[in-house]
Amino acid sequence: MPKKTNLMDALKYLQKALDAGTVRMQRCEIYPNLRVLVDEPNGDLRLTYAKVIAGTVQSIAVFVLTKSVGRVGRFSLGFAVKKSIRGRGLAKEIVVQSINELFERHDQKRDAEILRTGGCSGIQYPGESGGQASAFRLSRTCNIAGF
Repeated sequence: MPKKTNLMDALKYLQKALDAGTVRMQRCEIYPNLRVLVDEPNGDLRLTYAKVIAGTVQSIAVFVLTKSVGRVGRFSLGFAVKKSIRGRGLAKEIVVQSINELFERHDQKRDAEILRTGGCSGIQYPGESGGQASAFRLSRTCNIAGF
């Protein structure tokens, strides 16, 4: 089992990288204050969503593609909120918004795949989740690494 990442450290490192200009994040489609960074550290797909206001990272949600079972991709999800602004519902907000953005990316990729090949199945939405780390399933016949 991989070592658990401290997501508060990740939030701080992301802020430093944005300040230094060593990382560029893409603006998300649905939520104007949400940014996404897609990378593959250690060969694993990772999507880091950050709520950025006036250059300050308020919160992050990190999705890491874990071992797939057949055509079902599994993501680990972790999140963090800047200490000084906790207790305002920002954790729930970043998780909900980042899942919406992730599915928006999936829908765009799926639509392109349908046009190209004529076939791609839909999403299995997450069931109940709880705590700081949860998982959900994204099931389709398209290449999941194509995000």
